[in-house]
Amino acid sequence: MAEFDDTIAYLAALEADPDLAVLSMQMTADALGVGRGAIVNRINAGSLEATKIGRVRYVLAGSVINILSERKAEVATVKLFLEEIASLGCSTTYAPVMGKIDRSTTIPNDRSIIGRILGEISRESYEEHGFLLSALVNNSALGKPSESFFLLAGDLDPSYDDADTDEDYLADQLRLIHAHYG
Repeated sequence: MAEFDDTIAYLAALEADPDLAVLSMQMTADALGVGRGAIVNRINAGSLEATKIGRVRYVLAGSVINILSERKAEVATVKLFLEEIASLGCSTTYAPVMGKIDRSTTIPNDRSIIGRILGEISRESYEEHGFLLSALVNNSALGKPSESFFLLAGDLDPSYDDADTDEDYLADQLRLIHAHYG
């Protein structure tokens, strides 16, 4: 971790190397959607780069940008996979979806990450096409999407309340998806 005695020393270094641009811990937490404690843990684990200016620790903006770029790439990969599944008129389970981005169903953090990714994809597909693309992803034990999918459907789609059951809503979503991509 680079350290600077004071702001003047940091600004001189920044002038020579714009990659030294920093974010506060709170700005980093806000950008990554986690708490400040998670930021400290990531710095300590080496997944975020930090620097000190005086006695205050900051996060290098480039390391945050890299994480956000990786997230964007994961979303694009999963979306493309789901569109391929939809064009075949099929559904899938979490394991193959998570495998596309080297994530595991057995790791709790990976399950949280895929939930965030699927939520983002569904929000986008609902806005653009009127359906939740993540309807294609089933919990293998349940044979249908997770409870989080139906909670998101209730938040996004007024037609969710019109369906008699979750299964009816899911069937409607699958018809819309397969008609769009078929």
